Amino acid sequence: MRLHEVLSIVTVILAIVNGQGNSVIDGNKCDINIKKVGVNPSRTSLLVLDNQNQVFQFDLASRKLVSKQQLDLVFPNAPRNVDLIVSNQNTLSLLDSRTFYSYSQAETGLYSASGTSNLHSRVVFYPDSAIILNSDDVILINGGVYAHYNLAENSPKILRNRDIEYPHLPEGNFTALPFDDQPDQRDLFVFYGQKMAEYNLNEKLRKNERNFEEIFSC
Repeated sequence: MRLHEVLSIVTVILAIVNGQGNSVIDGNKCDINIKKVGVNPSRTSLLVLDNQNQVFQFDLASRKLVSKQQLDLVFPNAPRNVDLIVSNQNTLSLLDSRTFYSYSQAETGLYSASGTSNLHSRVVFYPDSAIILNSDDVILINGGVYAHYNLAENSPKILRNRDIEYPHLPEGNFTALPFDDQPDQRDLFVFYGQKMAEYNLNEKLRKNERNFEEIFSC
């Protein structure tokens, strides 16, 4: 069962119980002070970073916690501060201010791919939010501006007004990522604070907002 189907089921369940507290699908309640969220290149694991620099890895198919480790054990030579976790379908990058720390995925975990690189000078803002796509590009955002950014080439393609192109998203500090690994995937999950919602790139509407702990279990 795909995660968007689970969201619909949870909507019905919560309506039945009439708001009697927070629920999880199964397992234990996740009490995580979420700082940043990302997804691995194969789009099978959700990575959640908390304020103590612990990385919680969830299996996207089961919505269950797989592991909890310190940041530097998951990402060798990681920065102490992480402003964003972004990925294409080949590499994952941690962004600290304007510096990318890049990693590739192997069966045994993630390993440093190409050291560090600097955000292109044409991107004059400091990104605090991102839309992850199933391509070489991610969308880096701060406030009302965004850049289509090619991680492989480390260069921006488009710089435009975020409020026109991607309305109804949170004001800042969010990550949107695709439902699965299909190249034409237009449905995204948006994570912001302790909440998550759905967002379709065609409809450009945010809907079905839920608490993170209602969907993922620890």
